[in-house]
Amino acid sequence: MIEIESRVLGKVEVSDEILFHFDNGLLGFEDYKDFYLLNMGNDKSFSILQSKVDKDICFILVDPFTIFLDYSPEVHDDDINSLDIKDKADLLLLTIVTIKASPESSMTANLLGPLIFNTKTHKSKQCIAEGDNYNTRHSFLLAEVKEDGK
Repeated sequence: MIEIESRVLGKVEVSDEILFHFDNGLLGFEDYKDFYLLNMGNDKSFSILQSKVDKDICFILVDPFTIFLDYSPEVHDDDINSLDIKDKADLLLLTIVTIKASPESSMTANLLGPLIFNTKTHKSKQCIAEGDNYNTRHSFLLAEVKEDGK
């Protein structure tokens, strides 16, 4: 275990068991390839994707299936194959969360560009969901309204 510093979590102990490699980096952050996937407190729905080399490069992630009940992204087979995913149990899909100051769009998720993790090989990739069902700023508020049936 080593100790790193995160802009969001402060100093945390990490191990290679939670280190993931993105061959192409993330969109807009192509120079950053290695990230730790950290739990965000006791809530397992949210995580932090923390750069291995820069404490200021980190992203809040959410399990979209817990918020957006009808989320069903179509990811290209080439993306899955490039991560050497042989068993669905080794696949983890998360989305990046954006938090804004304005109340009407305070929290959104990038449902168009999910992150896919192979939990066995620690290879990762940001993919583009096929079709036009999703966007980069899908409101959590809209998901709550939909769940309530309104």
